[in-house]
Amino acid sequence: MVVGDAFSLWISREVKFMLREILRTRNIFALKNRELNLEEEQRLCHWIAKRKEGYPLQYIFGHWDFYGLNFLVDERALIPRPETEELVDRLIGRIHDGQEVLEIGVGSGVILLSLSVNQPKCHYVGTDISKEALALTDDNAIHLKTNVELIQSDVYDNLKNRKFHWIISNPPYIDDEGMNELRKELSFEPANALYGGPDGLLVYKRIIEEAYEHLYNQGNIAMEIGYNQKEAIFSLLETNGFENLECFQDYAGFDRMIFAKLREKRD
Repeated sequence: MVVGDAFSLWISREVKFMLREILRTRNIFALKNRELNLEEEQRLCHWIAKRKEGYPLQYIFGHWDFYGLNFLVDERALIPRPETEELVDRLIGRIHDGQEVLEIGVGSGVILLSLSVNQPKCHYVGTDISKEALALTDDNAIHLKTNVELIQSDVYDNLKNRKFHWIISNPPYIDDEGMNELRKELSFEPANALYGGPDGLLVYKRIIEEAYEHLYNQGNIAMEIGYNQKEAIFSLLETNGFENLECFQDYAGFDRMIFAKLREKRD
């Protein structure tokens, strides 16, 4: 089989990604008349078979680009989403050198490590309830040659007396109805990183309601949200002492990121 014929086997855009990976080149079309050897052809056909089962392309490759960096990805954590790059972009413009930054639910580490690489003069702490996810973040930190502190914790449970200038999270936010309607691809990702309780707000409530104990005076919170959760989360933030509430949309026009500041603490 020549490279040009392979595009008829499956979705051409995905075949292009696969061939780039197999042949280790970005200019696939320059090789359209190249004959695939037996090992290359078998690998391509195996990957296409996996994709037809719904298995995510990112897990097939074992790595994926995020914010200009290459991250290891596998079933221990969610696949990085392009919308989350927008959250990182906004954070880099707001976090200042010397600040203490906490990410709750660090997953594969794409948010925390992207911040650490691009703004290294801060102390970064990442927590996750999953020790497997933390191990993946650690692998990525080594891969990217950056240092962060990792703690296994259910939200703040193992952060007694720790305070931060920023609390960041992309919590699980899919509700009961959404879990029943998941695309097949999502069934391969860890359910505990997707399911946010009956109303999708379970983890948000814990993060926001207990944030006062873990933020410095006028500290900040930044979270990714589901497209229909803005009003509910704004209400939670206002009830729990936050002000300067901001919501930003992703490139698709959906409400996606919320920023807020803790009101000044008065004795």
